[in-house]
Amino acid sequence: MREKFSKSLLIFSLFLIIPIISTIASQLILNDINKDFYQQLSSVAAEDGYEIKQDVTAVAICQGRFGQGIKEDLNDLCQEINPIIQVKSLSITTVVIALCTIFIITLLGTLARINSHFLLWSLRFGMIITVLSSAFLVLVQCCLLAYTLYITESYYTGYIHPKLILVIGLIGTIAALNIIKSVWDAFKFEDFVRGISVDKNEQKRIWELAEETAQAVGTQKPDNIILGLGNNYFVTETKINCYSGEMKGRTLFISLSLLSLLSPTELKAIIGHELAHFKGQDTIYSRKISPSFLVLYNGLNNLAGLNSVLVFPVLALIRFLTDIFDISKAKYDRAQETRADKIGASITTPLIFAQALAKIHFYGIFWNQVEIDCYNAILEGQYITNKDSLLKSYIQQHNPDNQTIRQELLKDKTSAPNDSHPSLIQRMDNLNVSIDSLNLSSTIESTSDNLITNIEDIENDLSLLEQKLLYDRIHGTNNNKGKEQQK
Repeated sequence: MREKFSKSLLIFSLFLIIPIISTIASQLILNDINKDFYQQLSSVAAEDGYEIKQDVTAVAICQGRFGQGIKEDLNDLCQEINPIIQVKSLSITTVVIALCTIFIITLLGTLARINSHFLLWSLRFGMIITVLSSAFLVLVQCCLLAYTLYITESYYTGYIHPKLILVIGLIGTIAALNIIKSVWDAFKFEDFVRGISVDKNEQKRIWELAEETAQAVGTQKPDNIILGLGNNYFVTETKINCYSGEMKGRTLFISLSLLSLLSPTELKAIIGHELAHFKGQDTIYSRKISPSFLVLYNGLNNLAGLNSVLVFPVLALIRFLTDIFDISKAKYDRAQETRADKIGASITTPLIFAQALAKIHFYGIFWNQVEIDCYNAILEGQYITNKDSLLKSYIQQHNPDNQTIRQELLKDKTSAPNDSHPSLIQRMDNLNVSIDSLNLSSTIESTSDNLITNIEDIENDLSLLEQKLLYDRIHGTNNNKGKEQQK
């Protein structure tokens, strides 16, 4: 993490190059003007028998240090000097603003660790500061570069390139507007979940389990249930889109892929853990903090898509903001997860919940290989009919025993500062469950996939929809070709 900070700050330091160059160039010109002025003034004074002090400079006179009368007498010279002084002052101000931005972001990131309210306030304020500062720095630096070229050329050569100066100014203006537009567009971002919404009439048993679990947890039942593929379960209160359309309110996402490994009681424990995020202070996160981070991440992606050298320092600054707040967010996330773990365990037993958690953690690893196979199949012009069937075949091929699984799980002992979840072993320790007490077999008598009506048809439909999206992303087209391939 420290290396990421260092890299971001190093790239951000590119913001300091032009102001430093402008400061040096303007100071050199002012030194020359002061030198010529002092020599001329000393020559005149020597004829009258006077001696001029060293602090009598053209810059000092034009800044009014020796009274307005003398300044007015040298009005023509001051009109030449004042713009150069302003360039130098603006250059120094730009450096100060850049350094202050880093300091403010770091301070806000520290305050964000106090509690969820500070996290929300600090994040939003930090995003505003970062965007405005970035747009200002890009615009001002292009103006500084253009004007530094102007005064340097005009002073030393007596000639200027007005078209070049105008182009540089326009580039800066366009870049600043693009930065603001990219971040503004991020606020229009709508999260897309790859799944289908099901109502109670379609899937009565899974809805009954969700409602029963919500009552046991002591929170309201979800407004929507989305069935999808993958290796995770989650809840959200943000507006999202899925294959079925737009969803509002409290949404529970249930992955079909691992249901055959979980008993109904284990699934209840997992759902209980997720619905616990709708209870108490966790709602602040799901309603306000999570959407703010989505805007931040999407804004970062939008800026990266501009592919402009001028945007590199801006990207570095926003990445610095993201890294700083990811640590604060992760601390809050881990506290949330620990609390939700206890609730999930309380409505079943700690052993049942830990067992379900460990199964998802271990067997979900095979899902990565399924995704790779799908990608390769599409490159060959083929489709995988049922991704979940492929996952099950991988699990059956390996068929690890309890001891092998435990050894793999023990590797996950610690979590990084920016991890959103405690490590699996830390979570089990919090539940006072020993890994040796778990039965992690992939074969169980009663499975949760029986809670879903026509589960295979749904898996087939979802597999096809997901691969169409992947095809479009790979080929950049909506022309979905290729034939299905059963694996």
